[in-house]
Amino acid sequence: MRLKINFSIDKPVNLTFNYQYLLSSWVYKIIYKGNSRLGKWLHEKGCLFKGKNYKPILFSNVFFDESKVVKSPKHSCLQVDKGGYFYFDSFRKDICYALMEGTWQKEKVILNDKEFVITSVEIVKDPHWNSPFKAKTLGPICAPYVSNNKLQYSNPLESKFYDVIRNNLLNWYEIIYRKPSELKKDDIKITIDQSFNFKKAEKLIDFKGKKIKGYQFKFTLDAPSEVLEVAYRAGLGSYGSQGFGMVSEIGEC
Repeated sequence: MRLKINFSIDKPVNLTFNYQYLLSSWVYKIIYKGNSRLGKWLHEKGCLFKGKNYKPILFSNVFFDESKVVKSPKHSCLQVDKGGYFYFDSFRKDICYALMEGTWQKEKVILNDKEFVITSVEIVKDPHWNSPFKAKTLGPICAPYVSNNKLQYSNPLESKFYDVIRNNLLNWYEIIYRKPSELKKDDIKITIDQSFNFKKAEKLIDFKGKKIKGYQFKFTLDAPSEVLEVAYRAGLGSYGSQGFGMVSEIGEC
């Protein structure tokens, strides 16, 4: 179930480029406010799968009506104004309803000391799950892997990038449908758009002191309809609950 959270800004505000942790914290707090039992489960546990806890929430970048980079000798920031919105998704509707309930009780998006008044929360109509699915990223896709005991980040020009995406998709498939997938590697094909520009696509995010590298681009996903929905609900790659990997059909947003 996908939601669009709209908010207004009454005067220009300076905001850090790396707001993902701030938004993630706000999301958890609002879900807890809407349903404390569910919020506690989400924060402390989530979906246990193969010894790991998967958090079934996903949110996008924030899209502002007006924004510009403000540079200074010490540090640069993003100046935003007028209003903005972001998307939230989960395959668990009770989590989405908890978020909606929380926003009705706490009618502001709060990012550190910056407060934006929520004007509406919309339920976004699902796209048709038809393959090929022409899509774009609403948040950077991150495809990490461990090599020689070190965390590495693959990029869209490497086959490893797509292997990580496929493996994560199949993990979420099993979590959501509660059964193993019989799909093979070749059953899920991801083709980046010809407009891909490596420098423009690459994003380096500081998430509470951790540097996370991801990529934003247009692409085509060829896969069975149920896998398309998994990609839409859980995102592509890793760190979906931290603001990475959300996608939408081109023309939807």
